[in-house]
Amino acid sequence: MKVKIFTGMVTLALLVLSVLEIFQVYPGPDKIYSVYKSGYFRELDRSNSVIADSFIMIKTMTQPVRGWLSIKNFEEKYKMSINVYDAAGYLVPAPGEKGELNRMVAENLSTPDPEIRSVIDGNRYVSIIPFKNGKECRICHRQSRIGALMITRDFNASAYYTLERRLIFIPFSAFFLILFIMIVKWDPGKRIKEMFDKTTY
Repeated sequence: MKVKIFTGMVTLALLVLSVLEIFQVYPGPDKIYSVYKSGYFRELDRSNSVIADSFIMIKTMTQPVRGWLSIKNFEEKYKMSINVYDAAGYLVPAPGEKGELNRMVAENLSTPDPEIRSVIDGNRYVSIIPFKNGKECRICHRQSRIGALMITRDFNASAYYTLERRLIFIPFSAFFLILFIMIVKWDPGKRIKEMFDKTTY
């Protein structure tokens, strides 16, 4: 009987936790980001990469200053902040100008093979997108690392994240519920009694 009670309590606790996770009691999408990256944030990364590619294309196909003008349009249209940095991590507010050093960008660009780095800062999603020195960039840039784009935007992962979470935890909840019902119906004493009765004959 003690085994039944212990197993039932553990299963019930797991069932309660699983049900709570369906309703996002804790943690939220920002807390779990370091462990599990929701598809919502992957979509944001894809959108940011499109913006970075557009900036490079406009800058190289027309005039550099038009690249910065396109950034202003993106900022106004999508309510985000976009900054351009050189290969050393210094802000480039306009072609030929130089601003302050951003240590996070500089650290990213100093790695052997810089990759897109995204972090959550409060209620803002920050992405650093390093530029690769492709054929279109070699007209003006000789070094292998030519800079990065930092995009900072608000995020609201509730809708997308809620769907993902329910798809994960509803099957778990159903499993624990069935298991708990089976444990309640389970009578280990009856089985032991049957075995004892057989040995007495």
